[in-house]
Amino acid sequence: NGDVAFADSGIGEVYYWSRETGQIRSLTANSGGSSFVNDFTISDDGSTIAFVSGANFVNGGSLSARGSAHPGYELWTMNLQEGTVRLIQNSQSAVALGTGIQLSQDGSYVLASDATL
Repeated sequence: NGDVAFADSGIGEVYYWSRETGQIRSLTANSGGSSFVNDFTISDDGSTIAFVSGANFVNGGSLSARGSAHPGYELWTMNLQEGTVRLIQNSQSAVALGTGIQLSQDGSYVLASDATL
């Protein structure tokens, strides 16, 4: 649909630009500084992003529904239409999991490697 998702590695934030509205919105609501998002991807249809984060959210909640701090990294997906996040995998390790994340065209399947296993 021409929309674009992109990351600012300086602050570890993921943004979404809508071609239709011309607006940019924050997808990961980073307020914690760098290393917030280590890797991310967007599905071909633009419905879903997958990202690795050192922050913790409430599974099934929104990005503003933060849980307690997490000691490692977690792999999340976010439904862009609903704004809800879903926990896919967590790790207690400081090693970033989820490198090379891939989503199916419609965002219903996610594939990632786990460097902690």
